Amino acid sequence: VNIERDLIKLRADLESAAEGSAEAEALAAKIAEKEETAYWEKRTAMKGWLRTLFRGQSLLAVVVSGLVVYDALPFAGHLDLVVRVVGFWSWWLFTIPSLRSIKPLDPREKSALNFAFLAVLIVSVVAPTATKDPALIWWLDAGAVGLCYAYFY
Repeated sequence: VNIERDLIKLRADLESAAEGSAEAEALAAKIAEKEETAYWEKRTAMKGWLRTLFRGQSLLAVVVSGLVVYDALPFAGHLDLVVRVVGFWSWWLFTIPSLRSIKPLDPREKSALNFAFLAVLIVSVVAPTATKDPALIWWLDAGAVGLCYAYFY
């Protein structure tokens, strides 16, 4: 956080410095140094395999929850409505939190997931007043996530 704050201040100072001056060159060098430090701090925050694990976990949650809401889970027999409801809630409970936990995360994706977290909550609470079909609500939740990504990208 401190490095990011320093970078914002240094970039503002660089904009006000005369182009090509010694001061501007010194600020540019300091910015490059801080950016490299920030890169390595973020890189050490989460290794590549862990990011892959979280993305895989979220994908698995989407697939399994899709099977659950359609009552198509292999070897499970008939699923009660209560279990199928957990299927559409898995967007809010598992998928979005798994994706949000990835560090560092592109600011656009982070914003999309933050809004999707709220949108899916609202859809999952309001939609059952209009329909009792878990599969339809699952698709509404998926649409909310997709719209958030589309908006921020």
